[in-house]
Amino acid sequence: MLKDEDYKELCCAFDFDFYKQKPDRPEVKGRIKINEMLSQIDRLYSRENFAQVKKVLEEYINEAESLCDYEGELSAVNEIIGCFRMSGDAQNGIKAVDRCFELLKITAPGDSVSTGTILINAATALCEFGKPREALEVYKEACRIYSRRIPAYDEHFASLYNNMASAYDRTSDFEDAEKYYKAAISVLDKHKSQNCVLDKAVSYLNLAQLYNAQDAEDKRTKECADEAMKILDSEDIERDFYYAHTARKCAGGFSYLGYFLFASELNERADKYYNERS
Repeated sequence: MLKDEDYKELCCAFDFDFYKQKPDRPEVKGRIKINEMLSQIDRLYSRENFAQVKKVLEEYINEAESLCDYEGELSAVNEIIGCFRMSGDAQNGIKAVDRCFELLKITAPGDSVSTGTILINAATALCEFGKPREALEVYKEACRIYSRRIPAYDEHFASLYNNMASAYDRTSDFEDAEKYYKAAISVLDKHKSQNCVLDKAVSYLNLAQLYNAQDAEDKRTKECADEAMKILDSEDIERDFYYAHTARKCAGGFSYLGYFLFASELNERADKYYNERS
């Protein structure tokens, strides 16, 4: 497990006091239906229909803005950040992250677990769109929030550590990347839910890619890749939406490593799930 100094020594350009004190703001005229919004986009994600997800979320964002429902807008913007990340839309993704930070300043939600999770989502987009060093600053603040609010082995930390590792990998800080991937696995080992098991497969595959990037002959590459595929092949795991999403994501990683049969099999499993819902 990580020591306090791994995440508490934060010096960065971001002013993270913005979410701690509520500012003056216009009176709310109404609220968007967040549960209805989430149900709609879940159905669309199950068909990999990113374009329609974007359209639906933009409609909710516009409605929330017209109602001065900044909390609702923050929820919708948080969702559309993920949509832009998955569809590779960097230009709109960065704009959405900027708006996310603006809305955090307006809503001032405090240092809650939800705030930390929103920061992680924004940081992941920054990293994906070529800003890993900026992302690390945001991840560390999220880590500080989590460390005050939840136990050290809460599964929220696994997502945080895995994403921090990816950012360190992109800045060529390979030692820190390895440390955080292993920290993510350590947390996930404490949880038996299907999503946590699948996330562990992703962490192992990320480690495999990390080792391969440094030394193509590193035997740990194959060990980690095989462990990831062993998890994905488990008969105990239901082939649901999260499995299809993970399989699609891992297929790219296996292909990068030259494990083309693994990649093909996982893409077929994902295709089967999405095609049945088209």
